[in-house]
Amino acid sequence: MSTDHRGEKLRRAAERAVAAYPSLASWQRQVLARFLVEGRGGWRTHVHTAFPDVPAGHPDALLIGPLGVLAVLVRDAEPEPGEVRAALRHATEPFIGVRTSAGVVSESVVRPVVVLPAGAEPSKRSAGHHLVVPGATLDRVLRKGERRLTGRDVESLLGRLGESAFLPLVPRQDTAPAGAGAELFDLDDLAKDRFDAVLDGPFESWLTFLDDSQHAMVRRDYSGPARISGPAGTGKSVVALHRLVRMARNSVGPLLFTTFASNLPPIAQRSFHRLAPELDGRVRFDHLHRWAREFLRSRGNELPVKSSADCFSRAWSKFGKHTRLAELNRHEYWRDEIDRVIKGRGITALAEYQGLHRTGRGLRLTAADRELVWRLHEHYEQIRRERGLHDHNDVFTEACAELEREPLERPLAGVVVDEVQDITLVGLRLVHALAGDGPNRLLLVGDGQQQIYAGGWRLVDAGIPIRGRGEVLRTNYRNASRILEWAQRFDATNQVDDLDGAPGFSLRESVATYHGGDVVPWKDPERLEDALVAAVRDRPEPDDVAVLTFEKSAADRWRDVLRRNGIPVRNLDGWAGERDGRVSVGTVHRAKGLEFREVFVPELPAEDGDDDRDRDLRELAQRARLVALTRARDLLWVGPPRAAG
Repeated sequence: MSTDHRGEKLRRAAERAVAAYPSLASWQRQVLARFLVEGRGGWRTHVHTAFPDVPAGHPDALLIGPLGVLAVLVRDAEPEPGEVRAALRHATEPFIGVRTSAGVVSESVVRPVVVLPAGAEPSKRSAGHHLVVPGATLDRVLRKGERRLTGRDVESLLGRLGESAFLPLVPRQDTAPAGAGAELFDLDDLAKDRFDAVLDGPFESWLTFLDDSQHAMVRRDYSGPARISGPAGTGKSVVALHRLVRMARNSVGPLLFTTFASNLPPIAQRSFHRLAPELDGRVRFDHLHRWAREFLRSRGNELPVKSSADCFSRAWSKFGKHTRLAELNRHEYWRDEIDRVIKGRGITALAEYQGLHRTGRGLRLTAADRELVWRLHEHYEQIRRERGLHDHNDVFTEACAELEREPLERPLAGVVVDEVQDITLVGLRLVHALAGDGPNRLLLVGDGQQQIYAGGWRLVDAGIPIRGRGEVLRTNYRNASRILEWAQRFDATNQVDDLDGAPGFSLRESVATYHGGDVVPWKDPERLEDALVAAVRDRPEPDDVAVLTFEKSAADRWRDVLRRNGIPVRNLDGWAGERDGRVSVGTVHRAKGLEFREVFVPELPAEDGDDDRDRDLRELAQRARLVALTRARDLLWVGPPRAAG
């Protein structure tokens, strides 16, 4: 597209955008359209949510670009200096504490500009207070002057507007549906400039990138518990973090960000700090098990928690392996049945288990089979009690009972749960008890297609009403198009739901916004080790690289391989997002909720055949594979499938 054609297309798109404000005078629409056209020069326009009926003392618009931040007042007559000073104060509020290359944001970066109609002259009272320009001479502020902000600075400041009184105004192509106010979607070619700038910038900035179309979701008020779902790479966690920033600014009580995985909260905390460093300490970031154990400890109830594997092995040896259960499936299946279905759902009686719809479990069980499972469960519980031990579900159950007996002295103002699909039902009931049903107090974020632990539930099972408060994200912002297409070939085959039993939106239906990327399939198992080492060694940014496996033993082996070849590595388990020049190596279970510039998957899971008794394990493996492949943004390197057996 030629420059002239591109410019004309942009001008027309800008005119369509400002046509949404018919009450504006012709000259005012021309000024607003000019702001949008200056997107070519790096300027981004946000208008006040009340525009054009903006309250006195507030700017009509904010322009953020290479020459700084402009607090713009578009007026027929020059306002009093006091009103301009108030507008400057309101314009600066979203950026308090932000450090740019020009220093901490101040009036040297944020400047008030009054735009008047052609022929109007500034009064003497404006001298030294603000800049007054006729609409026809906007070049004075948009193209002339000292460059104050880098591209990274601009992105940092834009990120602070998600919770402010300003919304992005962008050009509209003529096929876009008519919208209200400033919430217009950027469908023009030039609208990708901001996205491209983030792609080219530091990877850490990319991790908190919020697309313009997602601002409304960040700002939306919910009358009760809400849910955000969608396939991998659609920005669920980023939206949740931006909403958490808004919650921290608009509430006074304690806040909790929690997950099932222990390594995700500190990484989320690091991203939260990048978004709002002035809010450090307002939110507790912790995985749910640790929060529950510390809560019980504060109430004088110290629960000794250890792995249930040995207790289950003894119960299986004494009872399970000599019954029909051994014929129906492997012992791991029955351990999951007890952990994720019976105890994970808080089942306390055989009659309750007999009538249970076992969400997420494909193996059909007769009444007699369920009775055998229940007897195995009773043996397990007896051994556990004799040893004075508790498992993780016991912690959740005890914490729920303690909260019912005596609620928190200082109730939580809000709870955000990421990767909620991996939490058991008793854990879900715990977060519901913590947050309650008040407005904007509970946000659940997840994707049923990425569930890599056995079992399942519906939100209604936990008594959490979300009718009318469920959001589904569909556009993929993370994976380059070639990577997304490759992952869609392995799309998990199990039914996808929206975490409440209704049909969901699968990865196969998602569309990439980032075109390109590379997929390198390696097929020779004999030279696998040498090939992976050579490929990883060539990576320019080791901190943005991950090697992912499906078993802990494989992760340990690949860390040893890379170390022996002089490549610095870190264990993904326990990593808090710090950048120290090392490659992350770990299991896909520890990569949940994370993303990397480049991902290496040395071995894909082996297919277990079509045996019905392997159906659940096969589906879990398919979902784990999907999670691994969708962690990559720019490069995906994939080794051969593991040999079966």
